[in-house]
Amino acid sequence: AIEFYASVSFTICAPLLAASGAILFVKGSVSEKPLRLIAGGILLTLGAMLRFQMFLLVIPFLGALLLWAHFPFKVVPKKTLIALAFCGLAIYGVNTFDENLYNDPEYKYYKAYQYKRSFFGDGAHYDKEAISDELEERGMIPLDFQLLCAWNFYDTRVFSADSLDAIIKIANRNTYVENKQRLPAAVAMGISNAFTRNMAWCWCFVCILILLFAKKKSRLYPWVSLALVVASYIYLLQLNRLVSHVEMGIWLYAAVMGIPLLHRYNAIVGVPSKISNRLPIIVSLFALVFLTGTILSLPKENRNRAVFAVSEMSNDWREFLEYANENVNNAYLFSFYQYKDLGFVKD
Repeated sequence: AIEFYASVSFTICAPLLAASGAILFVKGSVSEKPLRLIAGGILLTLGAMLRFQMFLLVIPFLGALLLWAHFPFKVVPKKTLIALAFCGLAIYGVNTFDENLYNDPEYKYYKAYQYKRSFFGDGAHYDKEAISDELEERGMIPLDFQLLCAWNFYDTRVFSADSLDAIIKIANRNTYVENKQRLPAAVAMGISNAFTRNMAWCWCFVCILILLFAKKKSRLYPWVSLALVVASYIYLLQLNRLVSHVEMGIWLYAAVMGIPLLHRYNAIVGVPSKISNRLPIIVSLFALVFLTGTILSLPKENRNRAVFAVSEMSNDWREFLEYANENVNNAYLFSFYQYKDLGFVKD
C-alpha cells in the first residue's frame, strides 16, 4: 500500500517488522530451524519497541497460524516454546527499561503530560460544544480547548498538567453515551472503507488463492482472519482509535499471515508445481500492480510528492519562512497538518 512508502511513521513501520517476524517465526516453527525462530523473535521485538500497541494486534494472527501449523494440535516443538519464552522476556525487558527511563525527573513530567495531551488529540468521544459551553460558564477560555483538540499550540507554561486536569474533568462529564447497537454498523462501515485502500484487496487476493490452491485445512483461514479483523475493529472502536494508519496494520497482518499457507507443500493435489512454487511471488506481483495503479491514479502533483520526489517549496511557504526568520521573537501557530506539510518542504 502506498501509505507504507509515502507516510512513514512508527505506527506504519511497527506492523511491517511484526508481520515479517511472525512469518519467520511460523516458518521456523514448522521447519524447526533455530535461525528463523531467532530472526523472527528479533523482528517481533523490534516491532514491539516501535509501537507496542501495534505489536499486540499481531498476536491473534500469529497464534492462529501457529495452531494451523501444528494442527491437529500436535505437540509444539520445544524450540518454538523456548523461542516464544525468550521473545516474551525480551519484549518485557525492553518495556521495563523504557518505563524506568521515564522515572528520571527529567522525563517524568513529560510522561505525565503526554497522556493528558493525547487525551484531547487522539479521540472525539466527547461533546465539544458542551465542553466549550461549560468552560465559558466557569470563566475559562473555550479557545484553549479548541487549540488542544487541533494540536495547534502546546506551551506547557500555559497548558500545565494541572490546567489540563481541570479540562479533562469537564470533558469526562460530557462524554458521549456508548451505543453498542451501532457497533456492528460501525464495524461494517470501517471494513467497507478499508476496501478503498490496497491492503484489504491484497488480503482478499491471498484468500482467493488459498481457497483455490491450498489444502482443505487451510481454507478456514479467510474466515478466521476476517473474524480476527472484525475483533480488532471492535477493540479499536471501543478505544475510539480507529484511524487509517492503524487499520493498515490490521490488514497487513491478515494478508501477510496467509502467505505461509501458499507454500508448495500445502498445495492441493493436481496443482502444477510451477504454480504452487510461485504463489507467494504471484501475491507480491499483485500487490505491486495495485501499488502502481494507485500511484498512476493520483494527480501528477500528488504523485510526485507522494512517491517520486519531495515537492518544491511553494511561494507561500518561502515568504512565510523569510518573514519568520526576520521576526524570530514572534510565535506562529500551525495546525497539525500544516506542521506536517512544512516538514515535507523544509529540511
